[in-house]
Amino acid sequence: MQLLPDINEAATISNVRQFFEVEVERIARIAHEDMGGLKSPTMSDMPRSETFGNSVETRLNKQIEARILFDKIKTAISFIKYPYRQMLETRYVDGMNWLDMGSKFQYSSRQLMRKRDLAFLYFADTFEEVHDFHIYQ
Repeated sequence: MQLLPDINEAATISNVRQFFEVEVERIARIAHEDMGGLKSPTMSDMPRSETFGNSVETRLNKQIEARILFDKIKTAISFIKYPYRQMLETRYVDGMNWLDMGSKFQYSSRQLMRKRDLAFLYFADTFEEVHDFHIYQ
């Protein structure tokens, strides 16, 4: 008996990769957070931006929502086991390229890409209550 539906791994991996490559850094900018903050699952302070102009409330709401999302991303990453969490942090927080990561972790490019794909799948699982990146078959 299968309790969970089958997922299309390739499509799910693609969704999570797109999220990390495009959206996470933008969320950090809107939240006025440093990407390094993804390494520690602690709650951040309230917004520190200057408040002036006609749309202060709208901008503050957007920033607060981005901070909440940023904290949820941190929490989801913190629940991923080693070495998969470390791979996400090294690539997307520290900004190390995949070639240098292969040397650092002493993995062949094939091993590194498989572990990267697993890290993306694990993130999809741990982030599911916020947004479901899974593509179901």
